[in-house]
Amino acid sequence: MNAPSFTRILIQPETGAVLSVGRGQYRVPADLQRAVRLRDGTCRAPGCGRRARACDLDHSVAWEDGGTTAVGNLACLCRHHHRMKHLPGWSLDHGPGGVLEWTTPAGRHHRTAPDPAPF
Repeated sequence: MNAPSFTRILIQPETGAVLSVGRGQYRVPADLQRAVRLRDGTCRAPGCGRRARACDLDHSVAWEDGGTTAVGNLACLCRHHHRMKHLPGWSLDHGPGGVLEWTTPAGRHHRTAPDPAPF
């Protein structure tokens, strides 16, 4: 085989939906966008209710810092909270199951979880 490179793609076995393209690409494929938006339901910032379809898909660990384009590193953030996350003093940790741990500049901690499954 003479392929110059490979792109690693993680697929959900039952549906065939793309769950991760790793570091292969920054742009989020449609299947992966759909999976993250369905999981999150709304903006994942504490107290925000903007619907996921109106939100940006944010790499929790920034792409330029080695973050992957994967369901475990993407979250729906409205434009306001997406920008706020990048201000000094804010931090965001993305845990298992899509749980986000926010730390404010004042040192307060907030946890947000994905919307419960609709079934």
